[in-house]
Amino acid sequence: MAWEVLSSRIAAATRVELRDACGFVFSVKGSRFITHMQRLKNVEQAQASFWASGILRLREKLGPILWQFPPNFEFDGGRASAVGAVYDRAKR
Repeated sequence: MAWEVLSSRIAAATRVELRDACGFVFSVKGSRFITHMQRLKNVEQAQASFWASGILRLREKLGPILWQFPPNFEFDGGRASAVGAVYDRAKR
């Protein structure tokens, strides 16, 4: 399913029935482009697009965000922190 379609469905769902669903939150899978193609390098523009795509409209209905990495990805705390910093700015 194209992200644009999913994004519009998320927005519609939060406006209607899920707005009042007690305790319900969406979990969202992070962008494969950011994790697999960019490998968390120079991702500020890609992340800005990801957050601007409608996810933040979920507000209090936004639950965990899953960032799945390729099996051969070597963790780099500095890059992971940079991703978190962009998220913090996007939430504001």
